[in-house]
Amino acid sequence: MTKQEIKKMNASDIFVYIILTVSVILVPLLCAASDVPVNSDEYQVIRSSQVLTDYFSYNKGKLLITCAVVLVLAIGMQIAGRDGFGVRFKSLPVILCGVLAVIVILTALFSKYHKVSLQGATERYEGLWVWLSYLILFTGTLSFCDEKYRAKKMLYLFAVLGILTGIIGFGQAMGKDIFTTEFASKLIMGDKWDGNVFKLNFTSVFGTFYNPNCAGMFYSMLGSFSLVYALFAPVKNKMKYVFALCAVLLCVSAVKTDSIGGIMGLVGGTGITMIIALLVSVIASKNYKALSAAASVIVVLIVGCIFAFNFNPILSQKLDVIRTALSRSGTESVSPFFYEKAEVSGKTAKLYTKAGVYSFDYKAENTELLLDDTVLDIDSQKKENNGVTAKTYLSNDIRWVLSLYDNYAVLQSTDKLNNERSFLFGEFNSELKMLDKFYNPVEPNNTKTIGFKGLERLGSNRGYIWSRSIPLLFKHIILGSGPDTFVLEFPQNDVYSKLEFLNNPYVILDKPHNLYLQLGINFGLVFLVVFIVLIFVFAKDTVKAASVSRSELVPMCLAICAGILAYLITGLTTDSVVSVSPTFWCLLGCGFGCAHSCVGEKDEQTDN
Repeated sequence: MTKQEIKKMNASDIFVYIILTVSVILVPLLCAASDVPVNSDEYQVIRSSQVLTDYFSYNKGKLLITCAVVLVLAIGMQIAGRDGFGVRFKSLPVILCGVLAVIVILTALFSKYHKVSLQGATERYEGLWVWLSYLILFTGTLSFCDEKYRAKKMLYLFAVLGILTGIIGFGQAMGKDIFTTEFASKLIMGDKWDGNVFKLNFTSVFGTFYNPNCAGMFYSMLGSFSLVYALFAPVKNKMKYVFALCAVLLCVSAVKTDSIGGIMGLVGGTGITMIIALLVSVIASKNYKALSAAASVIVVLIVGCIFAFNFNPILSQKLDVIRTALSRSGTESVSPFFYEKAEVSGKTAKLYTKAGVYSFDYKAENTELLLDDTVLDIDSQKKENNGVTAKTYLSNDIRWVLSLYDNYAVLQSTDKLNNERSFLFGEFNSELKMLDKFYNPVEPNNTKTIGFKGLERLGSNRGYIWSRSIPLLFKHIILGSGPDTFVLEFPQNDVYSKLEFLNNPYVILDKPHNLYLQLGINFGLVFLVVFIVLIFVFAKDTVKAASVSRSELVPMCLAICAGILAYLITGLTTDSVVSVSPTFWCLLGCGFGCAHSCVGEKDEQTDN
């Protein structure tokens, strides 16, 4: 029995473990209503409201920051008193983490969006303090898991997190959403509870993670972790069966998020890790029969993926859209939306729809709405006290209201499902212009784009977002625009293209739907490169640990590798959010710690 196996956690270790427990388990689960003021960087720039109610991000961020502050103090006291673990400041992952922290701080300090950089954008709240909390959590978890007896304790936290989040997601998948119960509604809404249950407009699993895409990222990450651990842990290890249960709950939840990125992450993270593990086994033990096992793993994953898409109509529909977009590469694909595009020429505005072309020639209060050049009959007309003339028309099961002012016009539509759309036009120098949401004139096709021509609708219209986001990377080589400031950097006034590709000219895009674009724009390309180097170092350490060690932590190393890969693969279509990222950074830190512990244990056994 080695020295590591007989160690127990002292009081200082237990205190840090409690902090990590709150960070790992409570932060992802926390949902509570808070009215949050919109800061001056956003108000009347991208937001028209002064206060917004948040349920999934603001309080998670506050709790995470609190945990990070306490964790720093606890680690500092341990280092000063030499009681418990220390931090390996000269190790490569800690150095790289320090570089990331410095870049985050400098980016926030030099950002022109100072307030957003500090507290984060509305509904996201992933500013400077949250990002520093991620890196503190990474360093603290890495240091805590440097010893095997402590690393094994972290496994229990991931098991509890997997079961709790899995039950919530599985319940939503089966049509039993815990949020719709009176107890949960009171708990979440607090003094805002009005007797009605808490209900979001999601038909897919969203867990406690802000939206189904974020839930797909989380469930694929923890689902891959659970599945790989359940497969590689020894038969006598009781946690093997706990994580087998977690894997079922989490994988079902991942599929029912209807997130293609989540499925890609789950399959890719699990598959790549298992193949690496089996190939390492072949090289280490010369057992070439493992190659057939590797081939079997690939077949099972492919069959499982086909099964998931065939029995989930929403996933199949999304896949069909991607196939269609790719098959029409280089050409404009047909719009799936009712509203297709808008044009303005002279004083004439045209709105192209599936039902025809709605248009008007602006003549102040004498303006009339036409459908395919035929004047529509007015259902009602009234003149407001402020001089605004409002004309109502009924056409194609849609109620149209044309509000006419002295210098501009607002065309608003309401369909039978009460979905509303507004289209703003203003007169400037005797010509009509389309307006942004703050009534500023905009020109069509004046936004810089790179790539995805004809593929704008690829991946639920991500092609459009990526084509407008990639040019922003080249503005931020050294330092980015600031933590969580993508929403202020993206060309939000690209109203013509937003209507054509997103069905709403005034929708606010607060994320690029790509982790790497998000990091590169917010923090700069240097940050992105350092982050990728950190991941490569983690992969190298994990492969080394699996190759040279026979420690009982090796299955945990492989499981963490699967979870990290799942997160990174899902990151191709999804972003970092405060609901999911703490788990990723904790897993990454734990992975480095476990790998170091495995190699250290091997060296100790060799010396003995």
